[in-house]
Amino acid sequence: MQIIPKLSRERLAALPPGTPLRIGRQLVTFNECRADTVFYTDQAGTPRQFAEAIICASATEHVESQMCDYCGKFRLPADLQLIVVEQYRGSKTHTVCKEGLCAYMLQMQKRTKPAPTMRGARGKTSWK
Repeated sequence: MQIIPKLSRERLAALPPGTPLRIGRQLVTFNECRADTVFYTDQAGTPRQFAEAIICASATEHVESQMCDYCGKFRLPADLQLIVVEQYRGSKTHTVCKEGLCAYMLQMQKRTKPAPTMRGARGKTSWK
């Protein structure tokens, strides 16, 4: 299982305009990088800009890669699996790493129905 690297500041500065990038789950086209701001065009054709540090933390040149919902690392689709997390109001599908503890940790974070509280019982004890 191979982790796909994210963009570095040096590599981002050297990218030619028109390079496809994956930022999180969306595919974008790189336009330019200047003064700690990255300019790109999203899938709808809308020009956008974002801080260079944020793009470096969440973008990669490998457009076929996907991001794990738990650890946030880019991996090849063959290294990921879909899991269903049951919550008290329904279920949700997540993409997580096949190897490692991502699926287990995501299952441990599932939301459960809150426990009922005993109103008015504060300060009262039955063993007086």
